[in-house]
Amino acid sequence: MADAQHDDVDQQAIKAARATLATCTARLDRYRAALDSGVDPTVVGRWIADIQAEQVTAEANLRRLTGPRTMSPDEIHRVVEALGNIAAVLRDADPADKALVYRELGIALTYRPTTRTVSAQATPSGSCTRLCPRGDLNPHGPHRCATTRTCVQTTMNTPSTF
Repeated sequence: MADAQHDDVDQQAIKAARATLATCTARLDRYRAALDSGVDPTVVGRWIADIQAEQVTAEANLRRLTGPRTMSPDEIHRVVEALGNIAAVLRDADPADKALVYRELGIALTYRPTTRTVSAQATPSGSCTRLCPRGDLNPHGPHRCATTRTCVQTTMNTPSTF
């Protein structure tokens, strides 16, 4: 009986997440129409950003409830749009503030002036493959925690705007 109640709660949450997504889509359509009719783009832009953030949250809830799956190109686009202004904010930010933001994101940038390249290393917090804090439970091989993180390192040839 507890499983049936849990399934019912999950089904209600899935239904609520899908309803939120439908509402967000309708609101975005109205906001875009308002933008086309001449409403201040700055105001409408804030509304749209709020809705996109709401969509990202609802999509994440839906994925959590329905199981892991690959994000659709539309979902990825919405995440990028929701964070879209971050590039401008970081471009204009004080260098010390930028350093703190990058540190919080787990991003390390190293500029090499002689080659005019930037090396970027991303290590998102909380989920990196590491030795298990519980110790080695398998004496026949290295023990790793089940939690893994993809650590990415790349080098870009770009002007120093970071």
